[in-house]
Amino acid sequence: MKIAYIECFSGISGDMFLGALLHAGLDERALREMLSNIGVTNEELVIEPVVKKGVSAVSIEVLPAKARHHLHVADIRKLMTHECLPEEVSKRALHAFELIISAESLIHNMPEEKVHLHEVSGLDTVVDILGVMFGLHALGIEKVVSTPVTVGSGTVTIAHGTVPVPAPATMEILKDVPIMSAGLPGERVTPTGAALLKTVVDAYG
Repeated sequence: MKIAYIECFSGISGDMFLGALLHAGLDERALREMLSNIGVTNEELVIEPVVKKGVSAVSIEVLPAKARHHLHVADIRKLMTHECLPEEVSKRALHAFELIISAESLIHNMPEEKVHLHEVSGLDTVVDILGVMFGLHALGIEKVVSTPVTVGSGTVTIAHGTVPVPAPATMEILKDVPIMSAGLPGERVTPTGAALLKTVVDAYG
């Protein structure tokens, strides 16, 4: 059995998770090809090797083209279920996305269709979620285990003002997930990172 072990000592975000999968062996060309099939261009996805604290890693940055319109909830749902995607990838990606939308809808007391992803562009969400689900599928990962998640401390400023860490939507998604602070300041877990964990992790320890 091939197991992916996630060490969330400094939290988790979608790009961190996807970068780790690329560093672990996910083929960049395969990832780019999958994303190109749903309209993401090579120029919109910057992938490069970096060194963090003396350790090699992979950095991912999504740079939406100027002509690209913001993706709304319905747009993203359509991309998550694109016919080019393996059924398992599509199903898990949609589940993770629905966790985010459900949490944002509850926290802001608005219909899901009207949720606006302030903190990330719609394209960021698509690339991170589909990329991670595709990566786990392509690498043949059969089980995912994670440490408890370090969520940070203090406050963070979002579109609605200053809120405690974890931000309300992130905290809603992290229900039933073991968390800790470890004294690290700032926001350490994004809603996307939390939704990915909630969707793919089989056990914590």
